[in-house]
Amino acid sequence: MGQTETERKVICAEDIPLLGHTVRKRWVRVPEWGGREVCMWGTTLGERVRIEADAAMAGDDANTAALRRQVATVLECARDGDQPEAKRVFCREQHWGWLQQQPSSVLDPLYLAVADLDLGSESAAQAVVSFFATDDNLRLCLTRIASASGACTDCPANCPSKSPPPPSTPPCSPTQ
Repeated sequence: MGQTETERKVICAEDIPLLGHTVRKRWVRVPEWGGREVCMWGTTLGERVRIEADAAMAGDDANTAALRRQVATVLECARDGDQPEAKRVFCREQHWGWLQQQPSSVLDPLYLAVADLDLGSESAAQAVVSFFATDDNLRLCLTRIASASGACTDCPANCPSKSPPPPSTPPCSPTQ
């Protein structure tokens, strides 16, 4: 049974000032920076375009593109507070090189916080479900996991060409 028109909250132009700043935010503590915290903001469309443009500068090098995406995300989304007037902490010209030199233990949590803010838990769950929605994707993923762990008996690399030799000593009886 669908909602009636009276139950539905429909946005109108008069509502916009009342909604305030709708970008999600999260404070992230960085032990490597003396335990200081930075407020990571989810991205706006403009910020996302700039981040992807920075990543595209790497060309076909996927590793460099991933690093550039992380640095650009931190540059665009790290703020000095969670209020609408908060300023970006980093400046591209001054801090790009410094951020590139930061360890993964610094950049990863900051980047992942933004990714989580952008997706939201419900969207992330839907993305996982849709990825595994087809049997082929699930079968391929499970086969790769099993092969990498050595548990896949259908994979030639994990199957000995002959049965293992019998043990040199007989197994213990249950009473011993």
